[in-house]
Amino acid sequence: MIFEKIDFHNVEEMIPSEHGYRMARVPSAVRETLNERARENASLSTTGVELRFKILSGEADIFLYAETAPAVPVFLYYGYMQCGWTEHAFPLHQGENQIHLSVPAEMAYFRELAEAEKQPFSPDVIRLVLPSGDLRFLRAEGDITPPEKKDLPEKILLCYGSSITHGSLSVGPAHNYVFKLGRMLNCDTINLGFAGSAHLEKTMAEYIISRKDWDFATFEMGVNMIREFPHEEFEGRVSDFISVLRQDSRPIFTTSIFSLLPAHLPDMQKVQDFRGIVRKYQAAPFVFTEGEALLHEFSLITADMVHPSAEGQALIAQRWGKIIAEHMHIETRF
Repeated sequence: MIFEKIDFHNVEEMIPSEHGYRMARVPSAVRETLNERARENASLSTTGVELRFKILSGEADIFLYAETAPAVPVFLYYGYMQCGWTEHAFPLHQGENQIHLSVPAEMAYFRELAEAEKQPFSPDVIRLVLPSGDLRFLRAEGDITPPEKKDLPEKILLCYGSSITHGSLSVGPAHNYVFKLGRMLNCDTINLGFAGSAHLEKTMAEYIISRKDWDFATFEMGVNMIREFPHEEFEGRVSDFISVLRQDSRPIFTTSIFSLLPAHLPDMQKVQDFRGIVRKYQAAPFVFTEGEALLHEFSLITADMVHPSAEGQALIAQRWGKIIAEHMHIETRF
């Protein structure tokens, strides 16, 4: 959405608060139908949120408010290109933060490079890639304008899932598999990862297919429901969720629970049962890949025994990206 001359990518609603605007990834009407954790926390987390704009002249300043200091910084990209040295990342502290930006002296060269390599983003687009957390937008100062359609990728991938999709423990907001899929497949991404709260609500599926701003999508299903849901309720939710997705003709790629370290859950049979339930509903036209086929190396799972490391996230993107590219006849960038 466009607000204050900025394209707030992956934001559907700006909610006024005591300290600036909260950035909601789903509208209030949808948010109110979700479980409490998704409604009050995950949907308001800045997972996958980017502030995008072009500087017309001079310099610009973005002011953000952090309820608590995020563990990882804001990342800066000029279009497809990651910035270098002291400009590539901006640590945030609790309270008000100022991010000072300018057009690099090498921009003319970056434009030539982008054209020669057919990069999906114009390098004139400043992309502030926000980390997950409760961040608020305060204000922007400077001569800025939102990007035009021609400045952005032609295709958009939407990804729904758990904290693994959300990017927990992936080191930074540019290192989760969703962001990496976008770079690999030359597309833009919408991250609807809901940490600890991807409960497959039917209303979420209905909302996703109502959106006309994506071209293909991935769905990661199951891991957030192992502890709280009995088999019957889980299967009912999977069935209802999938029945809604079947109403959409766009390409959909699905997966089940990625590998977990066995010590994480005492009932690994339930994990296998849930994988089987997800598999049961994945007939064509969905392109289904077992979660264990996308990540099965235990050494690439972090010490919390659930979340992939940065290398694990990269491997998921590489494997899933190859499947998506082959199915859609997409030429990958790497």
